[in-house]
Amino acid sequence: MHLVKKIDTNKFGNYLNPGIRGQLLDTETLRLVMDFVVEHGENSTHILNAVSPAFTSAFSFSKFIVDEVEKRIGLSTKL
Repeated sequence: MHLVKKIDTNKFGNYLNPGIRGQLLDTETLRLVMDFVVEHGENSTHILNAVSPAFTSAFSFSKFIVDEVEKRIGLSTKL
């Protein structure tokens, strides 16, 4: 299965180089996942499908992740 069969780089002009941005694929449905997925390991937390650097550096998203990790390890802090 190919997501892109061919890219015509001439259509991008001189101002932009085409690139590839990874996106999570649900292997059961073969559909692209359109949201973030937070996976917890035994000693780690992983943010999957983080295709937006601006969102992943947002304070609200950071607070969400910190809150999730605190719940998992039994901490409670006020931010």
